[in-house]
Amino acid sequence: MPSGPVGRNSVEGVPPRERLFREAIHPFEHVRKTARKLLKALASEGYDPGDPEFVPSDYELPAFGSFALHLLGWPDHWVREPYEHQMRRVMEQHAQLRAPGDRSDFWLREAGRALSAFLLRGEVPVEDELELYVLTVGEMLGLHADYCGHGDPALLDAFDVVAKAAGPQRKEALARLGPFQVRFTESVR
Repeated sequence: MPSGPVGRNSVEGVPPRERLFREAIHPFEHVRKTARKLLKALASEGYDPGDPEFVPSDYELPAFGSFALHLLGWPDHWVREPYEHQMRRVMEQHAQLRAPGDRSDFWLREAGRALSAFLLRGEVPVEDELELYVLTVGEMLGLHADYCGHGDPALLDAFDVVAKAAGPQRKEALARLGPFQVRFTESVR
């Protein structure tokens, strides 16, 4: 069983059906619950989890993230039409962040601190990779909140302005983004 986050390296070469079963016993509660709910829903509709093709063996495995969420259409179907271009960009940014491979525990702790500072206080890190990380995760959270009916169009617009800006305009856009992020975080707490 994988001990870390669900990702491309933790279950490499595992068939899709087995990957879903592994997520159902994953140590992370949100991963485990999502997989179990999906398994229950499929079984209640008459699908047989014992069937080797319960999840077709040719199902494309995602490069990262929960397999159960991907089976449910994440991320492509979890975004409203006006923001589809932003989700595509966010997923490209995710790919860029994953490109170097597994991160050290130190980097992951720093990333967690940076994300917390961004979400709670609107602080954008000065280190480029951490900046990309907090902007990617923050925008993805905003896009998902919008899809679920709790979005903030001003926040999503602010992320889009940052992504399109360069030079001094980008620095100004980042400074404007922080307060939108703090207000949004406070509204969903």
